[in-house]
Amino acid sequence: MTALAHLKVVEYGSGITAPFCARLFADMGADVVKVETPDGDPTREWGPFPDDKPDREKSSTFHFLNAGKLDVVADLDRGDDLAFFHSLLGGADVLVENMSAGERRAWGLDFDALAAK
Repeated sequence: MTALAHLKVVEYGSGITAPFCARLFADMGADVVKVETPDGDPTREWGPFPDDKPDREKSSTFHFLNAGKLDVVADLDRGDDLAFFHSLLGGADVLVENMSAGERRAWGLDFDALAAK
């Protein structure tokens, strides 16, 4: 058994900060679900790529940052996807995110809203 195997983590982040943080949880055994927008994490566009051929599914940067995670897609501007996201949070111990304060408030993900649940 690994140190954090008892934790369930939801990540809604892009770029490096949130994905790397959640990767550390996964490396320590936590069950991590990465939620991507329909457009995908921007790091899918970053190299290096095998044979220097850009391919969104083969970005070494994306795969490094997201190893050990379950990947799902949700558009939090859609009511059913936002409800799905909130259901994920209902079973989670940790939310790792790097969204703006305005996005958090609009989606009911600010501290006060989450603490009330």
